[in-house]
Amino acid sequence: MAYQHHERQDGSGYPRGLTGDNTLGENQPNVIHDFGAICAVADIYDAMASDRPYRPGWPPDRVVELIRSLSGTQLNSKVVDIFLRTVAPYPIGTSVGVLNGEHAGYEGVVADIDNKALARPTIRLLFDPSGERVDAIEVDLQQEGDVLVQSVWGEGVPEMQPLGSSGGTVDPVSAIPETPLETDDSESAGPQGATCPECGTVASGKFCTECGAKLQ
Repeated sequence: MAYQHHERQDGSGYPRGLTGDNTLGENQPNVIHDFGAICAVADIYDAMASDRPYRPGWPPDRVVELIRSLSGTQLNSKVVDIFLRTVAPYPIGTSVGVLNGEHAGYEGVVADIDNKALARPTIRLLFDPSGERVDAIEVDLQQEGDVLVQSVWGEGVPEMQPLGSSGGTVDPVSAIPETPLETDDSESAGPQGATCPECGTVASGKFCTECGAKLQ
């Protein structure tokens, strides 16, 4: 596993430049083993979601969309399919903003997730487009199929990031999808480990995951 998790299905990885066949269960000689293919996906998720000295970690929706975009070329498509059915792009408590529809510009948090539709959670809107607190508005994205959301970005636009395994780079802005099920991402917003002024909970992101108050 340690020897192959930087290999890529299209042969662009290292150390041996092995290729894959986008299958599971065959494990032919001189082809990326299933374990290596699985670890390649886990490695990218961990690397991009983790904080680094030179950048904060990407939020889960952005990393999920990146992995989706690499399916079949750099990453084993069978493994990615399993990953997408397992990992929620918007974990409960994630700060999100609405991009279109009746509540465009509103912001809030993810309140509930359906395991059968991980990319279409129920969100609780707490702030209007001007940043004023509003009575909570529950929006089920499974029912509102045309509504697009993304995690809330911090200040500024992140720079191109290295995708170490292949030597390429990833532009976090161009990775933003345009369809509801592939709603994207944004930088983790707000201060790291800020104390909520309302309830005292220590939280990261733009909103408190306990009471929904905006973090300063």
